[in-house]
Amino acid sequence: MNLELRAVSKKYSDHDVNALREVSLHFSSGDFVAVCGPSGCGKSTLLNIVGLMDKPTMGTVIFGDDDITSLADEKLTRLRGERIGFVFQFFNLLSTMTVEENVALPLEIQGRAKPQEIKSRVSNILERVGMSHRVGFYPSQLSGGEMQRTAIARAVIHKPKIVVADEPTGNLDSENGNLVLELLKQLNQAEGQTIIMATHSLEAASYASRRIDMRDGKVLSEAR
Repeated sequence: MNLELRAVSKKYSDHDVNALREVSLHFSSGDFVAVCGPSGCGKSTLLNIVGLMDKPTMGTVIFGDDDITSLADEKLTRLRGERIGFVFQFFNLLSTMTVEENVALPLEIQGRAKPQEIKSRVSNILERVGMSHRVGFYPSQLSGGEMQRTAIARAVIHKPKIVVADEPTGNLDSENGNLVLELLKQLNQAEGQTIIMATHSLEAASYASRRIDMRDGKVLSEAR
């Protein structure tokens, strides 16, 4: 699924901050994109917009065949739940749920799959990310790398078109960070999911097939 930003700007009026300034980008199905730049350059704001968490102040966002800037909040929420997966720096796993329950959550929320199908899909994806031996564990019983692999499984369990990863290795040591990046790369290549990742790390960016550099809310350069 293609995603396009046309002259997108985002201003937070409460703080008089121009987080994005006339950004135009095109993301093709199957891209693995690293968005790089210092803190405050607009990376997270860009990810919030491509992840359908926020709307631009100006400009247009085309997601597949939909102009999301004109969508009602209800349809936007449904589209986000069906077609976007999220991976965060601090994992955002629910502490009262096991690994299995956390990963099943997107399918439970959608309410379309039968319990046996959910169990089967969760089992398959946990095996894929190397977490099948931790199904009954709670987040507090996991290492940082294990929590992030669980979070990735949760992000892709509903087969989204786009996975948005905001500093997915920022809270991990180098060894676990590389394991997570390898996993994202494998999912991108095997499943064809578009991955858009914000990172400070040039090493992390090297795993992507395309790099976008930002500063002061603007795109400075793009390279493959």
